[in-house]
Amino acid sequence: MCSATDCKNWVVDSPYKMCARCRATTSRSLFRRRWLARLDVFEYYGKACVCCGELHPEFLTIDHINGREPRAEVKGIRGTPLYYWLSTHGFPEGFRTLCMSCNFALGYFGKCPHGGLVQVSKVGRPDEGKVSEAVKTKQREYNREMKIAAVAAYGGACSCCGETRFELVNIASEGGVQFRKKLGCRNLYVWLKQNGYPSGFYVRCMNCNFSLTQYGYCPHQQVAATG
Repeated sequence: MCSATDCKNWVVDSPYKMCARCRATTSRSLFRRRWLARLDVFEYYGKACVCCGELHPEFLTIDHINGREPRAEVKGIRGTPLYYWLSTHGFPEGFRTLCMSCNFALGYFGKCPHGGLVQVSKVGRPDEGKVSEAVKTKQREYNREMKIAAVAAYGGACSCCGETRFELVNIASEGGVQFRKKLGCRNLYVWLKQNGYPSGFYVRCMNCNFSLTQYGYCPHQQVAATG
């Protein structure tokens, strides 16, 4: 790690403990370790989504087969730490490979439009207090209507790959997650309608959105550039 004595690139007034050059090198090294950890897990659980057959590793994730009731020992563990945990614990049963789009559809709608899988455990957003089933159903129907309207207002298809099935797409913004947090709205679809569907938002499928936000590119773009 850089310091004023062992790195000539270190800047005294910088808030970082590493200079820009060393910070970039460390970032690349960390990215590579995380990427290899993902590939190692997919090597065991499968290199393709068990629902739709998606092969691009940038789109893949590990799913708890029991949905929102995962194994007790991994509760609260997600993302890169989960890949490390699976590897160090001998790749236990109860997990499978899904693409981000199928995983999203199963988690929030209970089924995927590809028709391959159905979520048998709890689906939808996590409960917030005690809400009756009638109210939950009404909320889900309302959110569905608002989402369909928003997707239609912004073109009806993923701006990257052209996916149109509403269960697999979402609304993304040019400012990313931080911009959406600044809006302070509880339901983005409702906010968009109330504000006349302003510019700066677009439709993306969960696969393309994940790859673009995590890696800065999408495999679809590379295929288009080289095809």
